[in-house]
Amino acid sequence: MDALSEIISLLRPKAAIAGVTESYSPWGIQFSGYDYVKFGFISEGDCWLTMKGQKNVLLEEGDAWILIRPLTFRVGSEVEGPTAMSEDFFRVSKPRYITGKPSLKNRKSVIFGGGLYFDQTNSGLVLDNLPPVIVLKKEQVSNSLKSIMGVLQYESHTSAMGSKVVIEALIQLIFIEAIRTMDFNNLKIGILKGLNHPEINKVIDAIHKDYKRDWTVAELAKIYGASRSSFAANFKSTLGMSPMEYVQRWRMIHAKEALRHGQQRISDIAYSVGYESVTAFSTAFSKVVGQAPKAYREEAQCVEA
Repeated sequence: MDALSEIISLLRPKAAIAGVTESYSPWGIQFSGYDYVKFGFISEGDCWLTMKGQKNVLLEEGDAWILIRPLTFRVGSEVEGPTAMSEDFFRVSKPRYITGKPSLKNRKSVIFGGGLYFDQTNSGLVLDNLPPVIVLKKEQVSNSLKSIMGVLQYESHTSAMGSKVVIEALIQLIFIEAIRTMDFNNLKIGILKGLNHPEINKVIDAIHKDYKRDWTVAELAKIYGASRSSFAANFKSTLGMSPMEYVQRWRMIHAKEALRHGQQRISDIAYSVGYESVTAFSTAFSKVVGQAPKAYREEAQCVEA
């Protein structure tokens, strides 16, 4: 499994909602109080995307957007105007929502939107270093993403067998394809920027495939193809942490997964992620996670019970 696939699987994405909104000007819908990543695709017409602290964006037919953080935002035919609250507008589940009065005089916009929940335990690995909103203009939207959106729109208003499972899978594909389409050069730091760097990608892949190994900076620098100092500096400026910090963080991600979802003894988990003693593992885990392994397991399993 490649590094991005492994990271996405750790996020445990789950579809939040999906639907089509057909709107006739003047119209507006404000969203707030949600706790998932939202996306939208303009299949017909246009609309304005506005939110506090961000530049107003005119979204045209073929454009898409992803809201990474739960910010209050508004979509509408104009920057300002009549506005419905999303919690009222979408109160009753429908395959297609209509706002405004259909008329030749009123501009028509059709928007397909949805959302994804992520496991909060590991979501920061990807989401923390992404901008709050990602806008993909028509020319940036890949043919694959357009195709997925088309199938998703069809599935969202059909009663065919298995449509719920299909929608779940398609929404996950939308997020992955959008990530692939992004301009990683605009990211300051983070795992996604590292995966887009050919040499650092090789280092990340090596760590992921053998995170139990007692890696040294010299060994990783050899994979990277540069001196230890040059490699270490480039790695940290790209990911925001040193190579050894990343090795430790990746070990702890797997340790947290084992503590939350398995019944292994803590000593076995310690050895499985590369520590020769429970004491060394517990010290490292407490430093990175902020609590001892036993306390973390009890709290996590209590929440998920």
